Amino acid sequence: MSHNATLVYSWEIPEYIYKEKKIDWYWWIGAIALAGILVSILVWKNYIFAIFLFIAALVLGIQARRKPEILIFEISETGVTYGSNYISFNKLDAFWIESGTEERDPRLFFHSNTAYFPVDPVPIPPNIDISELRDYLLDYIEEHEMRESLLQKLAHRIGM
Repeated sequence: MSHNATLVYSWEIPEYIYKEKKIDWYWWIGAIALAGILVSILVWKNYIFAIFLFIAALVLGIQARRKPEILIFEISETGVTYGSNYISFNKLDAFWIESGTEERDPRLFFHSNTAYFPVDPVPIPPNIDISELRDYLLDYIEEHEMRESLLQKLAHRIGM
């Protein structure tokens, strides 16, 4: 815990949801990048954008192979710690607990007024009592319904 406060909840979470990618996934990224590079050079005569597309595809391919680290997620009486990032309750606007399904655990969403807090939903393990967690968080921040953004859904859909 990176701050001096009484720890109330703590559990481990993956840095992000990892999906193993088949070789076809990498071929598709390469083909899309190549098409973009060719259009950029031949149609638009924009060589800088072509270089950007090449570097972006390369970084995407490298990032896609990286396995997530396991982070400690903590909720204390003063705020939330996600790995090495701490944010106090006064910088959080709201939270939402989304019910679990057969495919996944319930998830905890936060809305922050800072740009440096992770936006991905946090999976809540089965050993955490959701109603107690909700009651605890209500003492510090408001509850507002939240959903994954379209961009997050798309990223998960394509395996990122």
